[in-house]
Amino acid sequence: MTARNGPTARVPISIKGKGTPKVQKPGRPARTITVARITLSDDKPVLAPRANRASPLQISRIKRAAMRVQEQPDVEQALVPYGRPEPILGAHSGYFPMFFDPKPVLNELRANFAGVRLADRYEITKLGDTLRIRHKSPISVPGLPSAEVARRALLRRLDLVYGIGPARYAALREVGYSSILDLCEHPGFGRDAVSAYQDWEPFRPTRLCDRLTFRLRGVGHLLSTLLSGLVELEEIVFLDTETLGLDGQAIFLCGLGRFVDGRFVVDQFFAPNVGVEKAMLEQTLAGLAGVKLLVTFNGRSADITWLKGRFFYHRMGSFPEFAHVDLLYGTRRQFIRDRPVLSDGRLPTVQSELLKMARPEHDVPSWAIPDVYDAYTKSRGAEEGLLVPIIDHNRSDIEALVLLLEILAGAALERCQ
Repeated sequence: MTARNGPTARVPISIKGKGTPKVQKPGRPARTITVARITLSDDKPVLAPRANRASPLQISRIKRAAMRVQEQPDVEQALVPYGRPEPILGAHSGYFPMFFDPKPVLNELRANFAGVRLADRYEITKLGDTLRIRHKSPISVPGLPSAEVARRALLRRLDLVYGIGPARYAALREVGYSSILDLCEHPGFGRDAVSAYQDWEPFRPTRLCDRLTFRLRGVGHLLSTLLSGLVELEEIVFLDTETLGLDGQAIFLCGLGRFVDGRFVVDQFFAPNVGVEKAMLEQTLAGLAGVKLLVTFNGRSADITWLKGRFFYHRMGSFPEFAHVDLLYGTRRQFIRDRPVLSDGRLPTVQSELLKMARPEHDVPSWAIPDVYDAYTKSRGAEEGLLVPIIDHNRSDIEALVLLLEILAGAALERCQ
């Protein structure tokens, strides 16, 4: 399937109404059209969508999807015209998926992990129908700011008060208002300053985190990392999930990392099959007991949104509200927009270029994880070795969050000087 300018992605779609493409379901007649042409320029994918067959929103989604091509050494063989693997998209959408062949990944994993048993590599505890995989990580205690330093730094941000923008913020600092507490006596902003200070007395981390991210947007996400200094280290949980796809698909692995007696412990709750997902979510909920601050990477759009959806699906009530620090937005603001030191905002890129942290030896690409788990379930547990790269992948992501939080909290302190 090669065009004159490079490999061409063709996907089966059905046309329903004018300009409403939908992914064709198996077993139904489909019309195959070319939606994009991919060429390689300096080893980077360049996408030329058919503008007359895709809306601007779909074009942007296709462009994000093309970034996944970089994970495939042979693009032409990776684009499969009539496969049924999980659609891979950089955006959370089902439009125009690019199909990648999972067979080479599965064959490599079977060769490397044939006959491997999880019990031989990990500390596993059976909790009803689910498994808890515990790992004591060598990650050291991060150098987070003290409670007094973090409190003083955040109270300096007068723009947390409604009605104060950059210009008025600078003007108020010039006339001697150095903190929100000082501003409580201001004739014009005193009432709003008192309202903002109520997030501190008593301390309400959830409301304060919402105020930071709503009022200051990207900078607010960066400053929200200072909340880690206002709670006990044991009250912070680092979360990452693995799912069967995007847009409400089942969650089969949820990893929680927290410090216990000075050691970073990662508990991964695993569902051996989709039928026990609810039991796995219940164990995850129990693991979140006593948490005041939740740290994720892209959790606002992905992990937390998916957990809320799955809780609703299983009629488990609402997912608890936590002060949520999503490190993706602070990373973009600090290291892509203001200091462009990262080529992109993906966590593997952050690990390699910023944290100088190696990925697991046999890491599995994110797009292949649903297929690997599907192969495991079809083997009825006979191929446990296929899960090893997924478990290591999930744990590596959680460990990276600890190091990234420390770096972003230091950058946030500099912003408050």
